[in-house]
Amino acid sequence: LSDEGLIRFLSQNPIAMNMFSDAFAGFDIRVVAVYRRYYEWILSEYSQEVKPRKEMKMSKKLERLIGFPQWYSNQTQTSSNETKRSSWYFPLDKASLQPWISQFGNVEIFNMHEDEGTNLIERFICSLREIPSACEAARSGLLPISTEMNSAPPQSLFEAQLVALYIQREKIVPRFAPLDDVVKEIEKLLARTNVKIPRRCLGYADLSDIEIKTLTDEEALLPAFAHADGVIDLARQGFRQAVAKNKYCGIKFDLVEKQWKAFFVRLRKDFARQRNTTEG
Repeated sequence: LSDEGLIRFLSQNPIAMNMFSDAFAGFDIRVVAVYRRYYEWILSEYSQEVKPRKEMKMSKKLERLIGFPQWYSNQTQTSSNETKRSSWYFPLDKASLQPWISQFGNVEIFNMHEDEGTNLIERFICSLREIPSACEAARSGLLPISTEMNSAPPQSLFEAQLVALYIQREKIVPRFAPLDDVVKEIEKLLARTNVKIPRRCLGYADLSDIEIKTLTDEEALLPAFAHADGVIDLARQGFRQAVAKNKYCGIKFDLVEKQWKAFFVRLRKDFARQRNTTEG
């Protein structure tokens, strides 16, 4: 039995957790939680919650298209000294595991970062000792295993979508201009190597919080693994590489508007000309 709702909703709802526990009374229950380092998980969560999938029209998620810094701020804003979290923002840590430990006893943790470089899904299937036949099938190739995770658009496409949405909201291009066509024009602009997008990134305090939470959670959840030679250094190195690649950044839209003024003027004229031609 596996579902995102188990950790996202039951952990926050004691009544629902008790009902869930009662439903499985008399069964031998083993709870397995999958651990992913917080600095990676938060990017994956942002990608899943905000970015449209490749096959989706961006119009289906317009209201949720925001840059990472804004999204992160929305998730971590505080009120009355209590952290507000959306129902989807729920990383694996000691607090989220405690209700499961209380109901079912010990909770086993599957560590994504152990034996990196191996097939993650196969390794997880083989960790489920109750079904050894599934492990044998996975290793022999009889069990189809997809290596694709939730697909998201390339960063360049996503940034083109964000800019397109912004300039339509600000009426920099005509409101009637098809949004997907605007995105294509901006993608063409970004394909030129000399064009840069001005970025706004998380500040030092937020980045420090992410790094500290990553290391603190890992030590609390997997102390033996965390204290192994070189593990902490690898975690820090991975996080700093993500920072260097602008993973925790968004777009400075006001600067885009100023720097790309001539481009937007041309874009507005092009769409107006297309409309006149169509109506003519």
